[in-house]
Amino acid sequence: MKAVRVLTLLLAMFWLAVGTTVARAGEGREPLHTVTHPHNRGAMAAFSPGGALLLASYDWDGSFVALYEPETAEETAGTVGVGRVLWDVAFSSDGSRLLLVEGWGPGSVEVHLLDAETLERLETLQRRAMFTAAYLDGGERILTTDQRLRLWNADSLEEESALELDIPDAQVGEIVVVRVCPREKHAYTASERGYNILWDLEEGAKVASLPHRGPVWDAQFTDDGRRLVSVSHDRTAVIWDAATGEQRRLLRHDGPVLSLALDGRRGGVITGDNDGEVRRWDADSGEPLQSFDLGRRVLTLRLSPDGELLLAGGAEGRGVLLRTETLRPVAELQPHRDEMTAAGFSRDGRFLVTGESGVFHIYDIADMLSK
Repeated sequence: MKAVRVLTLLLAMFWLAVGTTVARAGEGREPLHTVTHPHNRGAMAAFSPGGALLLASYDWDGSFVALYEPETAEETAGTVGVGRVLWDVAFSSDGSRLLLVEGWGPGSVEVHLLDAETLERLETLQRRAMFTAAYLDGGERILTTDQRLRLWNADSLEEESALELDIPDAQVGEIVVVRVCPREKHAYTASERGYNILWDLEEGAKVASLPHRGPVWDAQFTDDGRRLVSVSHDRTAVIWDAATGEQRRLLRHDGPVLSLALDGRRGGVITGDNDGEVRRWDADSGEPLQSFDLGRRVLTLRLSPDGELLLAGGAEGRGVLLRTETLRPVAELQPHRDEMTAAGFSRDGRFLVTGESGVFHIYDIADMLSK
């Protein structure tokens, strides 16, 4: 994700005009708790519907997944893995079960079903999978992916349907993004080599190719299912019609675009790039509204449940809490040692977690806003 920064005086003046905010890195707010795991290669974090905090870390020697009570950081359940990369986690809508995707790479990835309270492994749902899994249809179905998009009954764990993906064999192991529309009529897959496809799940057919000139790092459907936004190493974010694949808006950055958040409350698109710029766009016009200079590669963008706060996290462990509407900083978070690769808000908006390489910080949102 390296890029050559191209910035003219005219462009700098333009971004100043639309409202650029620059924040300096400091010591940052003290977290409510800091949790340290024994493995230091990667980190994941997620809150359950009931408010439990799942923290996971891994390295070559092993992996560790544990549940915590966020207010006290008390560990309530833990399990030792087998030393493989943790790719994805997903809670069922009632919070009783958990999908865990782990493996070193194509051909070795497995999808496991766990009890979300004890972390006991209940079933290995699929082997030789890709890197993502999700609950759909209010938790009644499970999505997994290999050379097919597979839908499973969440209760019986029986496979209900499988859509064959018309993807060249050489591309299959490189699928890095899989997203399903909230209306569950369409799905999107993207590969490292730019084989990016919109699929019709009902018809079991390819709708359109959605081209980028570089790898796609993230993509999301809007809540109403009408649009899809993808961000790419080619320095663009693109807004597509989610039904036809037609390009609606092209949003340009000066560097590779690495992260994405959709502001459903205001109808905005928020993107972060390799040069440290966070930008908020009007999704209808494609015009930039505000920008914020994180000063580091922007690897993570997360919105609070009410959409009022935005976490921008990046390289060298920097994290800043912003007001979504203005991109004005609210609080500088305590920096991590390495890249911030894990982050999330609790579903009630009370807590924020950030993480990297086995070290996690838990913040009380109300406490940060009061200072």
